Amino acid sequence: MQSMIKKYSHIPVSEGKEIEVEFMDDVNEGDKVVIKREFENIIKNPVGLTGIPASPIASCSVAISRDGNYIAITSYDISPYINVYKKSTNGWDKLIVNNVPSGTYYGVGLSDDGTYLVASLSTSPYIVFFQNTNDVYDKLSDPAVLPTGHSYYIAITPDNYVLYHERSSPYNLYIYNIATRDLISKNVPYAQSSYYYDIFYGTRTLIAIAISSYIYLYEYTGNGSLATLANVNTGSTVYSCAFSTDEKYITAGHKTYEIQGNSLVEMPSVITFNSNNYSLCGINPTSWVRGGTSQLYYRTKVNDRFTYTNIISIGSGNNNYGTKRAGNTFISGWNGSPYGIVFEKDTAGVNKAYKYDNIYNVNGYCIALHSARRGQVGRALVLWDDGSL
Repeated sequence: MQSMIKKYSHIPVSEGKEIEVEFMDDVNEGDKVVIKREFENIIKNPVGLTGIPASPIASCSVAISRDGNYIAITSYDISPYINVYKKSTNGWDKLIVNNVPSGTYYGVGLSDDGTYLVASLSTSPYIVFFQNTNDVYDKLSDPAVLPTGHSYYIAITPDNYVLYHERSSPYNLYIYNIATRDLISKNVPYAQSSYYYDIFYGTRTLIAIAISSYIYLYEYTGNGSLATLANVNTGSTVYSCAFSTDEKYITAGHKTYEIQGNSLVEMPSVITFNSNNYSLCGINPTSWVRGGTSQLYYRTKVNDRFTYTNIISIGSGNNNYGTKRAGNTFISGWNGSPYGIVFEKDTAGVNKAYKYDNIYNVNGYCIALHSARRGQVGRALVLWDDGSL
């Protein structure tokens, strides 16, 4: 055993401990392997929400407050139209939303603590504001300046401004102060249809918007102001976009980009799906879940290339109606009953051993303690790890 460590003495020895691994290649005893800690089950504790009368519509019809305590999902053209739930010791309790105008609802958003809710419907006033008082949502007055059409997405900033992008011409991006309903600005970032958005909260607040074939990247600087950082033409219509949980990457499903300062740099991908990727959501620093038919797909980074791996059966119908997260809690919209599913991230991982010297973003280096065929579970000696093994 010591001779193995000496052989690879250029690699810092952490604990010299043994771990269980799944070998992803044929190996011989003594082969050097690299370890990636990968997630197999991905999700746990799925809960189907009760009391939603019909499926949502369009590409972004779910919302979750940043504190993870409130979720919202719209119903297609059937009262109560907007369904809001609060986390409790018993699961998720449905709340009352008063004076909801009738119509077909599209995007919906919740403020960080669930105090405000904003939704879009197909007829005037198009944008509707609500405030939470003692867990009852009451409609607020309409803004003086109204949009001219509905929006697929509602993005609410940490200081309670709302971004509302018209789905059709003139394609204005409206920014309102939610508390006062004052219009802060409107402009046309790109005269094409918008579908989806994602927000990353970190050292800076980043907002990504999927518009036609583009991903637009902004930094939110406060008080309703956006600073344009970059945009990239993906070459195909972008129906969704999502940050990784560490701000390093953003994906449109068929293509993934590294955020380098204020630039977007395309990463190598193994493309196994076309561009119609709906409901993407980051689940860990290099992985996302993507909506499908009665299932979610897991997109991750393997050998420095992005590809789809696991399939997770969940839901009924198609998950083309939004997936959003707060911490380890996710809300996902489906067009089959019960139409809304809440689930959590599974933090249990599997150590997968690859026989490569040039793999990046690894969690450790090991020595195979015996010969094994690909797919076999065995033991390996840790020479170095990042603390996750």
